[in-house]
Amino acid sequence: MKSVRLNNIGTTFKITIKDQDSLIVPIETSSIKRLYFKRPDRTVFYVNASFFTDGTDGIIIYRTIQGDLNQTGIWEIEPYIVIYSGHFTGSSIKFIVKDIIN
Repeated sequence: MKSVRLNNIGTTFKITIKDQDSLIVPIETSSIKRLYFKRPDRTVFYVNASFFTDGTDGIIIYRTIQGDLNQTGIWEIEPYIVIYSGHFTGSSIKFIVKDIIN
């Protein structure tokens, strides 16, 4: 499981949207690109993601800002995309936020 540090700013989350056959879904026509984060205390928030390139590669990214990674423990991230043919919720991915060692 990947790990990041508590209160990191600028950590990049890069997610590739794939269908049930593991084929990349082109998302260049998407009207909504979100990443939902579930904190260790089970509260959920979302952020608006951006294309990594032009969307034809199915990749979205988000760079953390102050206040995003504010709890240590196991987190989950889940992509949500709306395109002309419907909406897609991707598989959730777990990662760990570790405390800073001073």
